[in-house]
Amino acid sequence: VSQLNVSTDPIINKYVYNRFDDSKKRFEIIKQSIQKAKRSLYTIVHEVGVLGQEQGKFGSGDSPKPKDQLTVNAVQLEKLEKIACGRIKEWAEDGRLNNHRHLPSILFSWKEWGEKKRITTFINNMIKTDDGLIDLIVSFLYKTNSYSSSGNDNEINWRINVKSIGEIADLKNIVPRIRKISSSSYFKELKERKRIAIKTFLDTVDGKIKDHF
Repeated sequence: VSQLNVSTDPIINKYVYNRFDDSKKRFEIIKQSIQKAKRSLYTIVHEVGVLGQEQGKFGSGDSPKPKDQLTVNAVQLEKLEKIACGRIKEWAEDGRLNNHRHLPSILFSWKEWGEKKRITTFINNMIKTDDGLIDLIVSFLYKTNSYSSSGNDNEINWRINVKSIGEIADLKNIVPRIRKISSSSYFKELKERKRIAIKTFLDTVDGKIKDHF
C-alpha cells in the first residue's frame, strides 16, 4: 500500500484508482484518500455515494453494475461507508459541519449509511440556539430561475424543501420557533440570505410556495 503515494490531502479521483484492475488496490487507494483528506469532506461523501450507486444504493433508479465492473465489492463499500461516517462525525464534533455549504447532502448520506442516531444528536445540538436553527434552514435554501414567455425576463425564485428538513428534524418544534424569530426585532438584524430563508420556509409551510418534492 505504501507505494501508492497518496498525498496528505488527496482528491478521490476515479481516473486514478480505475487504472488498477485489482479491486483491493482500488479499495486501498480510496480508503487512504478518505483517511488522509483534511478539507474535502463533501468530496469524500460524494465519491463514496457514487460507489454506492454502482451497487444500486441511494435510490438512483439504475440497475446495479455487474460485479466484475464494480469499482469495489459490497464488503469493501461497507468499510468505506463506515470510514466516511467517521470523518463526518469528526466534522460534526468540532463544529465544522454546522456551516458546511453541502450540509443537506452530507446529512442524508450519513443517514443512508445507518447513522440516524448520530444525525439526531447533531441536529438537536445544532438547533439548541436560534442561530443554529437559522443556519440549518439556510442550508436547505436554493434558487431557481423562471423566464417569461418572451424569454427576456429572468425571475429568481427561492425554494426550500421542507419535507426533507422534516426527515431529519422535528417540524412541530421548528415551525413555531421560526415564526417567533420572523416576528421578532432580531429578524431585521439578520443578513439578507437568512431573512430570505426564513420567509421561504414559512411561505412553503403555509402553502404560499408549493413544495414539489
